[in-house]
Amino acid sequence: MFQHRLIGAALLTGLCAPLFLTSSALAQTKSYSLSGNRIAVYNLAGQLTVVAGSGSTTTVQVNSVGADAAKLTVETGAHGNREALRVLYPDDRIVYPAMGRGSSSDVRVDDDGYFDSDRSDRGHRIEIHGSGSGLEAHADLKVSVAPGTSVDLHLAVGEVTVTDVNGTIQVSTGDGNVSSTGVKGNLDIDTGSGEVIAEKTTGELKIDTGSGNVKVREQSGGQLKIDTGSGDIRLTEVTSDRIHLDTGSGDIEIVTGSSPDVSLDTGSGNVTAAFSGKLSSVNVETGSGDVGLTIPTDFAGTLDLESSSDDGIDIGFPVQLLRKDEGELRARVGDGSGEIRIETGSGTIKLGHK
Repeated sequence: MFQHRLIGAALLTGLCAPLFLTSSALAQTKSYSLSGNRIAVYNLAGQLTVVAGSGSTTTVQVNSVGADAAKLTVETGAHGNREALRVLYPDDRIVYPAMGRGSSSDVRVDDDGYFDSDRSDRGHRIEIHGSGSGLEAHADLKVSVAPGTSVDLHLAVGEVTVTDVNGTIQVSTGDGNVSSTGVKGNLDIDTGSGEVIAEKTTGELKIDTGSGNVKVREQSGGQLKIDTGSGDIRLTEVTSDRIHLDTGSGDIEIVTGSSPDVSLDTGSGNVTAAFSGKLSSVNVETGSGDVGLTIPTDFAGTLDLESSSDDGIDIGFPVQLLRKDEGELRARVGDGSGEIRIETGSGTIKLGHK
């Protein structure tokens, strides 16, 4: 319908042919097959959609978009121990309007189109801008992952969505939101700036974002590790061997969680958590903020609490007091080897039973 309107308007102005050619050049779609159980994908700008595939081959659909879409090329081949696909951009300045006017990012890329957000000393520098002059082209990718495949995904700028994949997934993006649901296997997400949402993950989950909120719901198995330079962390219905959460500035909230080993650290922010199941070791630290924990009634072990004042500690169940100084309290609950350590530079501590 949209193309018919363009053609109709062109006929009225006598510019039918040029407009038709321009519109057809704005998008080009091709599909590629990658064999083996270890795959890597590299693209500088665009949306990345990852879904469950079938059979033994992973397929990548590349949709090149923009006025200069025809200038993009795609190459495949072995890279280390992985079969890799990379989208090549023949310019050091790329225009990707989805970033928004005035936005920009940069990445270093080697001559073969490979890049890594953790390496800033390799290759030549490519700038990506939301507006202005440059190569107006990007590639939207849809990756259909064969069951049991290990996939390493690299995207400089753009949003990533992962849905119902059975395999080991590693996502690295310099700037963009990442969302996943239904992943069966280990999932590792790294974004320089963006919000991360992970739901219904069965396996180890690692999330690292320089700036952005993180939300996790229904994760089970393995370790859960989250690190954000600035942003809130919220967990709901998680069951992990170990929970490690760290934010430079932001609140930490565990609505429902189960893990024997827990570490929660925020430079500035409140910490609230409700635990069930066996709880052996809990370490909570905030530079400035209140801490509120709800623990199982059968927890047994020591409490080592430190607040800014005596009035800042509130324990809602009987304990055996071992030591009490100004702003510090050490106590024992029952006979056991468990330990809960809480320290807040400026804030209150409140413990209660579930």
